[in-house]
Amino acid sequence: MTSTSKISPRFLVICLLVSVGLFSLTVSAQRYAGDRSSYDNKTPRTFEVDAIYDEECGSCHLAYPPGLLPAKSWQRLLLGLEDHFGENAELGSEEIGHLTNYLLRNSLEKETSPIISKLSKNVPVEPPIRISELPQFHKEHESSVRQLGGASLPVGFFSPCEDCHKEAASGIFSKEKIYKGYGPSFEIGAGKNK
Repeated sequence: MTSTSKISPRFLVICLLVSVGLFSLTVSAQRYAGDRSSYDNKTPRTFEVDAIYDEECGSCHLAYPPGLLPAKSWQRLLLGLEDHFGENAELGSEEIGHLTNYLLRNSLEKETSPIISKLSKNVPVEPPIRISELPQFHKEHESSVRQLGGASLPVGFFSPCEDCHKEAASGIFSKEKIYKGYGPSFEIGAGKNK
């Protein structure tokens, strides 16, 4: 006995729409490394805000919280703006004076946030000008470095804090506030958190 049933075009259209709907739900729920969809950038800053610092330094990169570097590092950075990591970032003497006061007043030595103030451990007498070269920075990020291939990481790889830390611009570097796909539990190649 053979049954010849005809599938209605209306049924095919409904199946197609349901399939497309389910596929789009699945795709929209998928999170990828570097996904910034949950970043609102509205968290109040945990450090003193300065409009000149935001304008002069924040126009090219994240206006790093001043408490991430010791006073000596900020002084060296401000004295070398003609070659600021390969870029000319020279400023006038008035701006330099203002930024010097602001950065030294809020430097790592003055930091009270427990997460940031950890960076003050084992700082050499002549501290580096890169946040990512502070000894405690290495310690805090060593599991990430191992998982990312170790010593072969390029200089400046960790410089854009906001690539991993959702609220870096606010001075919040909590491990609980790292983008999905980043951080110590990220499986390289698998594209997911453990």
